[in-house]
Amino acid sequence: MLNNFDSHIRNLTALASSEAPVVSIFVPLISAELPSVKILAALLRVANRLLTSEGHPPITVSTLDWKRWEQQGSATLSLFIGGGVTTVIPLPLRLPPRVVVARSFHIKPLVAAREYVVGALLVHFSDRGASVYNVSTGDEVLLETYLPARSKVPLDWGQLSRGEKREFLEFLLSEIQGLRTPEVAFIGISNAGDSLLSSPGVWGSLGLEVIDVEERTRAQVPQNAISILRLRVGKIINDRYRRRVKEAYVDEDKSLATIEDLGPRILKRELRSLCVSLEDMQFGVVDTTSGLVGLHRAQSDCQDDDVLDDLVELALRNDIQVSVVPRAFLPPGRTFVAS
Repeated sequence: MLNNFDSHIRNLTALASSEAPVVSIFVPLISAELPSVKILAALLRVANRLLTSEGHPPITVSTLDWKRWEQQGSATLSLFIGGGVTTVIPLPLRLPPRVVVARSFHIKPLVAAREYVVGALLVHFSDRGASVYNVSTGDEVLLETYLPARSKVPLDWGQLSRGEKREFLEFLLSEIQGLRTPEVAFIGISNAGDSLLSSPGVWGSLGLEVIDVEERTRAQVPQNAISILRLRVGKIINDRYRRRVKEAYVDEDKSLATIEDLGPRILKRELRSLCVSLEDMQFGVVDTTSGLVGLHRAQSDCQDDDVLDDLVELALRNDIQVSVVPRAFLPPGRTFVAS
C-alpha cells in the first residue's frame, strides 16, 4: 500500500545533485536533552562547516513552528535542503540528532517510516455520547462525538430501549465507515457497559478486528483505552519490521556478508529483497554505474555519503524490495541483510 512517505521518497531521490551538495537534517521533538531549536542550530553549524570548507555557500533555515509539529504527534522533524528549497517532513519514529551533507538526500528514515502508516479507531461511550478517536503511535485525534436521536447530555445509556440502541448503532456504523481510512488496522470499543453496544456481531460488519478495552466508568477522555490501542499499534509496526527482515534473510548461508557485494548484485537485479539498519551509517562512495563501493572511516567531504542509504536508493531504482528497520531487529552484528 502506497502512502505519503512513498511520494516523498520519489520526490527526494529525483533531486540527487551533481552540481552542489544537499543537506538532510533530523531533529528529535521528544525525549531530547536540548530544545529543538538548539539542536537544529548545532546541526546547521556542522553542515555549514563542511559546505564552506569546499567553497559552497552556507545554508539557513527559516523559523519553524516547533509546537505545531509536537502537537501533531511527530517524533522527529526532518528537513531536506537543496537547490534553494527546504522540504520539511514530520516523522512518527524517534531518531537521534543527525545531519548528512552529500550529493543525494538521506532517505533511510523515510523508508523506515513507511511502516508507521497504521492506526486504529476507538469508540468510547460516556454520558456525553459516543466519541470516535483516531489513534496512532504519536497521538490521538477526536474525530467526532455522536448522540442518539432526541438524547440530551448527560446521557444515560441504560434508559435507552434496545430498539433505540440498534438504531443509533446503525447510524454510528455508517458514520465510522466515512471516517475510516485505509491505514486503520482495527477498532477498539471502550466503556460500552452493554452487551449490544459492544457486540462483536455489530462491529464485525466493519470488516475490522474488534477489541473490547477497559476504561474508567466516568472517564470523559479514554486515556487508558488510548494507551492500550497505542501499544497494539506499536506491536503491529514491530511485527512489520520483523517480517521485512525475515523476507530478506530467508537463508543465512546465502545471505550476502559484505557491503561491497551489494552494489553489483543490485545492478544485475540478482537480489529480491534488501533490508538495512536505520541507525547504522557507513560513509563512503557508491559508483552507480558499476555498483562498486568504497568505504571510508568517516565523512571527509561532500562526496562521501552513507553507503547504506545510497544502496537503498540504488535498489529502489532497480525495483528491488527495500526496507529499513531499527538495528535491534537485524541479526547481531549485521547492518543489512539481503537475498
